[in-house]
Amino acid sequence: QNIALLIHSKQKQQQQQQQDLKSQQDVTFACHHTSHLLLHEHDAFTHLLQMKKPLIISTANEYDKTNGIHVPPARFEDVMHTFKSLEQQGEDNDDATKVISTLILELPHREIGGKCTPWDDVLQIKQFLKDQNIAFHCDGARLVEAAAGYGLSLPEVAQPFDSIYISFYKGLDSIAGAMLLGNKDFCDEARIWLRRFGGNLCTLLPYAVSSWDGYRKHTLVDDDDDMTSTTKIVSFQEKQRKLTRIVQQLSSDAVVKKYIAFDPPTPETNMLHVYLKASKEHCEKARDETMIQTNIRVFHRIREVFSKGHPACDIGNFQCYLELTMGDGNVGLEDDVFLEGWKTFASCLSKLE
Repeated sequence: QNIALLIHSKQKQQQQQQQDLKSQQDVTFACHHTSHLLLHEHDAFTHLLQMKKPLIISTANEYDKTNGIHVPPARFEDVMHTFKSLEQQGEDNDDATKVISTLILELPHREIGGKCTPWDDVLQIKQFLKDQNIAFHCDGARLVEAAAGYGLSLPEVAQPFDSIYISFYKGLDSIAGAMLLGNKDFCDEARIWLRRFGGNLCTLLPYAVSSWDGYRKHTLVDDDDDMTSTTKIVSFQEKQRKLTRIVQQLSSDAVVKKYIAFDPPTPETNMLHVYLKASKEHCEKARDETMIQTNIRVFHRIREVFSKGHPACDIGNFQCYLELTMGDGNVGLEDDVFLEGWKTFASCLSKLE
């Protein structure tokens, strides 16, 4: 029997999932090197759960040799290579894979531009983990977006996993709220750890109502359903198609290509990363000049790219990047608005050289 547990934040959910999978023995988990657990949670798995250092499935060395970006998502071959390396290390037992309780796969990989592990690879990973008696958890903060990218239904995407986290406050636009899904024993244990972690609130009603509203609007598409017939939410498939059209046209512009690259080159979901061959100062000046000329703001903020020595710097000469998402707030704009804004931005950058 599969059930679910509504939780107010991602951090609480991920901590509970780790503890539930740890409970049988002193073990750890495996995840991609861009996992949220590694980059944004201050090693909570160590400080709160006393778990060992996780097994890192890294694709960090596989940057595109022409521009230093395009890191691939976790694939079956990466998982196999990582586990074989662990076995070769010997550890303290003959079967080193037994120290791994679960593999966490993020769908899509937010930190590398919304890329998705190829679906055939997901199924191969599932079979390998099943043979090794290792649980398969999906960090599905944007699972609805991933399903659209795969062209699959939510039940189809959920099927390979033993447990799933899904967020309602990202692409589904809830005020807050997340859900942990798994079998009854798993969720019963999670409820206990929710209280132990101090994550229980006096009421979840506002989050539950908002979460259901966002889920309903973005996933229930039956025109005969009174709850959805008056909504005008653009599907994630259409958001991805719109983003793809825009990226394809911009990528064919000579001035844009000189200063801007998109990762991935063809969007796999409704989001991607935009890499810029200019300093943060010049990018912000070009943005502001673009606003003066067109009344279009192409981005709110950007991040300086990686430290010197990273392929994005040394091969591609990229200095900044940003995340571009086609969401409910901007999908209604005409394609020409995006094209005019980014072409003007690139032109402004060219004048700052």
